[in-house]
Amino acid sequence: MAELTVEIHLGRGLIYLRTGRTAPAVEAFQSALQNDPSYLRARVLLGVAYLLEGQPELAIAQAEQVLGVEPDYPSALFLRGALAEDNGDHEAAIAAYRQVLEADPEQDYAAYRLGRQWAILNRPQAARDAFAALVQAAPNVPMLHLQLGLAYQQLGNLPEAIREFQEAWQQRPQMAYAALPLALALHAAGQPEPAFATLAEAAQRFPQEPQVFEVLYRLLQETPVATGPSYQQARSALFRQRGSRTRHFLDAVEELVREQGRWEDAQPALAEGRRFLEEGEVIRAEQQGAAVCEEWDLGFAVKLGPEDQESGLHRLELDQRDGGTQPVVDLGGRPARWTQVDNGHHYIYLDVVEERSPSQGAWVLVEYWDDSNNRFLIHYDSTEADSWFQGAYKATESVWKGDTQSWRCYVFWLPDAAFQGRQHGGADFRIFSRGWQDTAVHSVRVLIP
Repeated sequence: MAELTVEIHLGRGLIYLRTGRTAPAVEAFQSALQNDPSYLRARVLLGVAYLLEGQPELAIAQAEQVLGVEPDYPSALFLRGALAEDNGDHEAAIAAYRQVLEADPEQDYAAYRLGRQWAILNRPQAARDAFAALVQAAPNVPMLHLQLGLAYQQLGNLPEAIREFQEAWQQRPQMAYAALPLALALHAAGQPEPAFATLAEAAQRFPQEPQVFEVLYRLLQETPVATGPSYQQARSALFRQRGSRTRHFLDAVEELVREQGRWEDAQPALAEGRRFLEEGEVIRAEQQGAAVCEEWDLGFAVKLGPEDQESGLHRLELDQRDGGTQPVVDLGGRPARWTQVDNGHHYIYLDVVEERSPSQGAWVLVEYWDDSNNRFLIHYDSTEADSWFQGAYKATESVWKGDTQSWRCYVFWLPDAAFQGRQHGGADFRIFSRGWQDTAVHSVRVLIP
């Protein structure tokens, strides 16, 4: 009976964790440990809950207590690494993640976090040596091959990187993120046809995986001349995926224009957008629709800068959390706001002022400065209860920048947007500058069909 009670408390704690309710999760794991103080898994999960509650001292105390009993307990070692990483102690994080992988080489997330530490420290040689040793000890773990390939790629050794990426892709064909670095490395090595063949295969296997199409779009932009049949297959896959979405976007813009009684004036521009769409120029079609939205002031909008210009959309300055921004007066002829990644501020938080639930989804148009090979995406308040924090931070696809040093617009489709203000500060969504470079945004517009 005591064992059953422990499992019930543990199960409740896990449900609370997955739905972002950390305080009751702490209570549930504490109750499990009251029934069985020697239950190591419950103690590690209590440490995780403490970490998410913002109590790192209590979290590390739980991890160290577990490691005092079982020094190679993978979850406790991982928690030690995560805490060290949060404190900026990358060397300690490396040591902990290596211990995890030595105890259990199939801990994919530990391999990913280990690789990230060396990337932050710019030590690809150390990463290569460590992952080569791990691969030798466990040759059938795809994530280890993937991380070894990334280390070779950072060292400029593309042939070895390609070999490791191919090994990861062959060992785990259902792993989409093994195909993407393989395609990028092949393309960088001057082999565009096998690169597009890899992406065409990935698009067929993973039609709902947005990152496949992000990389595909990026490489098609960099390869303006057709290289062979795989190029055409890949291009067709991208057009099918994005073309259907863009057609839906133009439909929504047309409907909003009609509602305002401006159809005759806007119709030529929208017709031009549809012509681009029929010719397979999806991005130009989206840009045409975005131009109509701005010209006729459709939806809720904000223009960012030293003094924001708001029209139903409000930016929240959350500089005490992770949403502090830096204004700029003139960037490419326009005012804007930068994220501040170096200070831990990866996000621009936004709130639709009018209380309106977008029952049929929403479009978000982001005008951004295309200045690097970094990427950004949106976390939005959604109706998907199984997503992170009960859907409050659901992620969209990422947008790769192309370093054109110009202003560009990207159109996001949020099919299950809720906009109930459940993010920090009551925000409905946030722009996430992913990686270690900042993102500058001039304007954001929300269309609710």
